[in-house]
Amino acid sequence: MIKKTYIAVVAPVYRGEQFVEELCNRLHTTLGQIDASYSIVLVDDASPDNSWQRIKDEARKDSRVLGVQLSRNFGQHYAITAGLDNVDADWVVVMDGDLQDQPEDILTMHEKAVRDGFDVVIAERSLRTDPFLRKMSSAIFNRFLSLLSGLNLSARYGNFRIMNRNAHQAFAQMREHMRFYPAIMQWIGFRSGYAQTSRVARPHGRSSYTLVRLIKLAVQATVAYSERPLHVSIVLGLVISLAAFILGAYVIAMKLFWNVDVEGWTSLFATVSFLGGLQIFLLGIVGLYIGKTFQESKKRPLYLVRERADGAVNTAILPKPVKALPSAEQSRPTRRSTADRKGFKDNR
Repeated sequence: MIKKTYIAVVAPVYRGEQFVEELCNRLHTTLGQIDASYSIVLVDDASPDNSWQRIKDEARKDSRVLGVQLSRNFGQHYAITAGLDNVDADWVVVMDGDLQDQPEDILTMHEKAVRDGFDVVIAERSLRTDPFLRKMSSAIFNRFLSLLSGLNLSARYGNFRIMNRNAHQAFAQMREHMRFYPAIMQWIGFRSGYAQTSRVARPHGRSSYTLVRLIKLAVQATVAYSERPLHVSIVLGLVISLAAFILGAYVIAMKLFWNVDVEGWTSLFATVSFLGGLQIFLLGIVGLYIGKTFQESKKRPLYLVRERADGAVNTAILPKPVKALPSAEQSRPTRRSTADRKGFKDNR
């Protein structure tokens, strides 16, 4: 008997009460066209609206829908991780939950992955109907992050992609706290292909990713996945030192050979102020990396789950419980009795 293929779709939801029902309906219609069993995992990232209630309603209507509510707003990339931790499937799709990623494109991506033997197929946005400011901020974000981190990122590629079991299991091993889903997927590699898709404007509301938040995310991702800023600071320090040496040699030569006093207290003040500000800036970069190391050393869980709408418990892999540390009494070495110590001496 041939085992039937299993597909799981993971979608983070934030301020998505108006999207959940339509998203599930379109996913059921799309996945029903594939000869495979499937489940839908919706992760509520502590949304302030009624998203969680809508997710529970969908889980009650169909056992193939699983809802996971996080204890607080951890962020989109942590919500994706929570969803991926709760599925076990031959193929896993990750997509945004605001209907900008079209559920119908899953058919094209799955067909390409199976037909051409790709481990990962990424949605390439051939058409993007976002507002101009949104497209501009996204382009700045990706350009800024690519420049600083050395990652090959583009506004044409987002979170929307399908991966096989091997790629999914590789992703599950990546447990760093500073998370950026596209960067992790790029690092793990595997044979990847691209499928042309369309990304439409958000049907309701506005995206929570403002330009300021995108820049903040770019800085965090750069610190998490690249050492390039440290390399740049080293090169910058060497260049400034070389320039200072040349300038110092010029001043000395002017005094020794032409007896010319080089004045310029204003330029000296500006130079010292510039170098002082640059030193503080470079120390700040080093501080970000130290802060990253501190965050990783605490070994906290990536997310906490407040509640589950277990419409499909049999298809969900729940995170393994953390093994409790021994108490002080249990960890204290036991003291042997006098008879035991005596017996030990006699046996010697």
